[in-house]
Amino acid sequence: MVGFAGSTSDPESGDVSASLVWISQKDGWIGSGPSFAIATLSKGKHTITATATDPDGNTGSATISLRVRR
Repeated sequence: MVGFAGSTSDPESGDVSASLVWISQKDGWIGSGPSFAIATLSKGKHTITATATDPDGNTGSATISLRVRR
């Protein structure tokens, strides 16, 4: 099981963490919201991008890399 957690805020809108969408370049969409856990990531290297969207449609993102071994 791999857990993810993130938070983000917008100067005008405040906390927009609920809008987070998490994508793996290997597995595609893996989750949404400020935190979740997943047990089905494929074995190997993943680049995970979390993207937040504010009410005006502006986006920001952050990326991490990890390796799943089984």
